[in-house]
Parts: sequence; structure tokens; C-alpha cells
Amino acid sequence: MNQWISLEEAAAYLNLGKTTLYGLTRDGKVPSKKIGKKWVFSRQDLDAWVNASRPIESFFMDVGVSIDENPQLREPQIEAYMRAYDFFSAGGKEAIIQLPVGCGKSGLASLIPFGISKGRVLIISPNLTIKEGLLETLDITNRQKCFWRKRGVLASKDMLGGPYVCTLDSGNLSVCNDSHIVLTNVHQLATNADKWLKKFDPGFFDLIIVDEAHHAPASSWQQVFDWFTDAKILKLTATPFRSDGKSIGGDKIYRYPFRKATINGYIKRVKASYVAPSELTFTAKGETKVYTLTDVLKMKTKDWFSKGIALSEVCNQNIVDNSLEKLEELRETGTHHQLIAVGCSVDHARAIRSLYVERGYKAEVIYAQLDE
Repeated sequence: MNQWISLEEAAAYLNLGKTTLYGLTRDGKVPSKKIGKKWVFSRQDLDAWVNASRPIESFFMDVGVSIDENPQLREPQIEAYMRAYDFFSAGGKEAIIQLPVGCGKSGLASLIPFGISKGRVLIISPNLTIKEGLLETLDITNRQKCFWRKRGVLASKDMLGGPYVCTLDSGNLSVCNDSHIVLTNVHQLATNADKWLKKFDPGFFDLIIVDEAHHAPASSWQQVFDWFTDAKILKLTATPFRSDGKSIGGDKIYRYPFRKATINGYIKRVKASYVAPSELTFTAKGETKVYTLTDVLKMKTKDWFSKGIALSEVCNQNIVDNSLEKLEELRETGTHHQLIAVGCSVDHARAIRSLYVERGYKAEVIYAQLDE
């Protein structure tokens, strides 16, 4: 028996039409090898593929997966997954998981379906940039970036039959029927409900995962939730408050503390920005005077002066405004970056917080005596 067989022989071996097999092969869903312009197949690989090809309705419940004792996963990913598993196993409907930026929300989104979803999964991203990143994370044909491969969550033999991910960009609903995960952004799905949303049966998805749930107002998501009424809903966020300042609906089942994320090294891409004005206006003993940077450097060793400068309203406003300008530049990449401002004392931190709030940003004060 030859090790490799042709497309025609493989179609007969699998009892599939040649056109169907070609389409599956082209999309990377059947193990194959291309020699020149022709596809060839191994009977052994085809047998393994058939054994691994589980019905979509039971795929996430039946496939072998390595999560709870996987050393390649981060602590918040494992803990959050286990909390979600317990919540939905007990009949929970709508949950919130809060992870600081950098703790691996995309990886967590990849883990959540296993053992929880009894059918297809809909993952909704807030924008196109994040959607493209998620697609790379979930694509089993992308051997460099597929999260399940990189972290040893799924064995190669278990990925011969999926999980397959698609986006709504192709405009072909039959692709969604053949996929385990459908990936979209909220505007694409909800803005024109008749184009996409209403074409899906209300029972099409068993689980909906909302990434960066704080980005959009409630109406954007609610239209989707109201259509898929029986689906479980999981919202991943860095903050429990939406962009309009209101809280996100659902049961908050897990939160990973920002301080713990910093200690464990998950938050390490911190960009420092130095604000150095040419002059500083400083008030001491009721007298207002303008100092140059040269003057400041000469007096910086005097404790009363350095603390006074740091605590002055003008200095605080300057730093807050410059930090927000840098923050918005970073957020243009599509990632919801956060900002850390360090004060001289708790009272000083509260004053800085007030300046951020006045400018329309949500800010909190964290200090050593604060409860978890």
C-alpha cells in the first residue's frame, strides 16, 4: 500500500466528493501535503483525522485538553477558567471576568469554550485590530501564533478535526456552519442586524464571549444577547465599567488584582514618559515665582522645595494632561492600554485621581493598606 494517495483516491477512501475534499484541503481542515500543484494524502493521517472529527455540538465537551495543570499557562488564565467552568456548570448565565491588561485575555478566550460550550462559540471583539489578533490566536493552521499549539493546550492529533475559526468577512454563512468558532466585531454584527444577526438561528451559538466588554455601550451588546437568548455569556474586561461610565451587566466571578499582576511580571511593557517644561510656576509662603529648570536643579536637594513642586496644582495638571495625551496615542493601536500615576502620598494620589476624573477618565487610588 502506497504511503501517499492522490486527491481522487483520498476522496474515495473517505467517501467524500472530490470538490468537497478539495475545499476542506485548501482551507487546511484535512491533513495533506502539496507536491508541485497536486495534493497528496497519508492514509494514516486520514484515519487520525476521521477519529478526531467530532460533531461541533460535542467538540468542546469531548476533546482532550490541558489547562488546570499546564505550566505554560498563566495563573490568572487557569484560575479564571476554573471559575468560569464552575459558574456555568452550576447553571450560570452571564459572567464577568476582570483581568488587567497584559494578563492574557486573548489566551483566556481561547480556553473558555472547553468543557463549557455545547456547540458553536461566538467571540465579539471591540474593533478590527483586536479581531485580527484574536484570529491569529485561534487559527490552528497558524503554527507560529496559535495559542493552543504554543501553550500545549491541545495535542496535534486532537487538532486534526478542529477547532476551526472563521470571521463574517467572507459573507458565506455555510462557512459558519462548518466552524466551531465565529469571530466578529460588535459593529459588524449589530449595526446592520438584517445583514448578519437575523440570518443566524437563535440557537446557533451556545456560548458568547465578549472581549474588552467595557468598550461599547450596553445597547451594542444587548441586541446580540436578545437574539441568542439561550446562549451563555462571558464578558472579559480590564475594568467593570463601560465607556459610558455605567457598570457592565453580569455576575463578576473572578478578578485578578493589578498589584498581583505587577508582582508576577505580567505587566511589564510599561512606557515611561518624562514631562520637562522649560519653566515652573511655584508658590511658597504666599509668594508666586517662576523658576527655570536650571533654578529647579540647583534647589532640588532642598526637601521643602522638591515636595512643594511635586504637590503644586500646576505641576499636577501638566503631568496629568501630558500622560493622557500619551495614553491616547497608545490606544490608537487598538489595545486598551492603562496608565499608572505615582503620587507622593495617599492624599496626593487622591488629588491626582480627581484631575483624571475631571477630564472624563475613570481612576482609582491604590495604596499598601488597601484591601484586595
